[in-house]
Amino acid sequence: MPRGRTVPTDVSKSVSAVSFGDLDLDENAVALAVAWTPPEDSTVSIMTYEMYLATDAAGSGRAPIGSVGVGTNVYGISGASSDTDLTSRSHVVVCTKSTLAGQTMPAALALTAVAKGVSAVSFDDLDLDVNHVGGSVSWASPESSTGIETYT
Repeated sequence: MPRGRTVPTDVSKSVSAVSFGDLDLDENAVALAVAWTPPEDSTVSIMTYEMYLATDAAGSGRAPIGSVGVGTNVYGISGASSDTDLTSRSHVVVCTKSTLAGQTMPAALALTAVAKGVSAVSFDDLDLDVNHVGGSVSWASPESSTGIETYT
């Protein structure tokens, strides 16, 4: 190699330990809370972390869901608009992005929607007037009530 020249080296900086919590109780929908472990020395060259929903672990068919700066290792979507339909997306992927380019091989995690609904709903109408209702509604609760705050 000629004197005075440097050989460029390719550096890979990827997140690890991607985790996800489903805060939505509807089938095929999620409200995301995504967390990850940043790469070592993430303050060098990484500007942001980019999150996408994708059709596979390689990040195909990416649909952006958010972006955060270095130093933030969790991203959440909350509120009524947070229901994210999973019928066409099966993975959440997290990519690092530098000032030069975004990572092409993301860290990925398969999504699993948690569905919790009641069953055996019944209503005994005890009001004898026409167009009036009164009585008790009963139902069977889901096997696990984790994440359920109230029934409405």
